[in-house]
Parts: sequence; C-alpha cells; structure tokens
Amino acid sequence: MSYLPTLAQLAGLIGVAVAAAAFLALGAAAGGGGRRSEGDLVAGWGVATAAFVAFGALGGVALGWITAGVFAAAVPCSLLALRRTRHEHARALLIAAVLSVPLIVVVAAMSPSQWDEFTHWLPNARYLVEHGDFPRAGIWIPSSQPSYPYALPLVAYMASQLAGRLDLAEGELRQDAPQAQHGRFAATAGGRSADVGGHPRAVGA
Repeated sequence: MSYLPTLAQLAGLIGVAVAAAAFLALGAAAGGGGRRSEGDLVAGWGVATAAFVAFGALGGVALGWITAGVFAAAVPCSLLALRRTRHEHARALLIAAVLSVPLIVVVAAMSPSQWDEFTHWLPNARYLVEHGDFPRAGIWIPSSQPSYPYALPLVAYMASQLAGRLDLAEGELRQDAPQAQHGRFAATAGGRSADVGGHPRAVGA
C-alpha cells in the first residue's frame, strides 16, 4: 500500500483542484459582498450543479459544453471574487489550503473500497465520462441508483475533462471530488476504480 499518489492520481487531483477553484470563484460571485467566504466552495458547487441540471438534464446540452461554460464563467467571477474578498479572509483560506495539503495527498492515493462506491458512485460517474450526458429513460446503466443525485459524479466528470482523458489503460476509472471534506471518493480522479462492464473510453472518443 502506497501513501503517495501515482502520476495518474496526481493528474486527477490537479483536475479536482482546478474545479474547486472554479467553484470558489462562482460561489464568491453568487454570494455578493456580504457573503460568508467559507461557504464559497459549496455555494459555487451548487451553482455549477444547477447549470448542469438546467442545461444538461432539462435542455439536452452536452455536458462537455456545460463544463466549458462553467470554467469560462469562473474566470470573470474569480476577478470579481478577488475584489470582494478581504485580505484576512484570503489569508485564512491560504493557510487552510496549505495545512490541508498533506491530508489531500494521502487521500488522493487511496483506492475505492466501500460498497456504495461500486454500486452507484463509480458506475454513475463512469456513465457521465463515457457518454457526456445524463442517463435518459430507456437507457440501461450498470448502477443500483442511476437516478441518484449527480452533484458528486459531476466533479469526477469535470476533472476528466481537464485532464483531456482519464487514464484508462488498465481498464479502470477513478473519480474525484473537490475536498478533503468529502473523503476518499473525493480525491481519486484519474486512477483506479471498478470496471463496470464494457470497454472504457473518454468523452468524445
């Protein structure tokens, strides 16, 4: 057992970090000047998820285009966030990020092991990566909960898009989410996971 991530796992971790930065920017812009900055990450995650649901699930827009739109919107939002964030808040965020690095690195090296990762979290995220769309009526997906909320698998999808392709050379898929707060499943994009039938491929392949 290794406590250090592989290069593939590091690539996934970087993808999640960039997604988290986008969430922070979106949350800061949505929260206004009087917001509590510690809630920016979750608020931005909610904004991004709402965009995926509105345009993807309801509008039928491909998830790849929505991902591009989310990251594009995060650029001006980040400039606005820098203007709104007070110096002491920015310093506190930086300190928290630095102190979290050792834990995040160790978590990024972990492999999926819990039952729900294999019954629905991994299969649901894999479907997004392979098809670039939400499951539709009449389409079979090898998951015990295909209609389970997709906020967490969407982070895995976004990380895969940042990496260009997930490393599926070993027939495996791994996923990440933007936090040490969400544990193991959160920091595993770009490496190993359950191989749920079929032949893995990246979105657009």
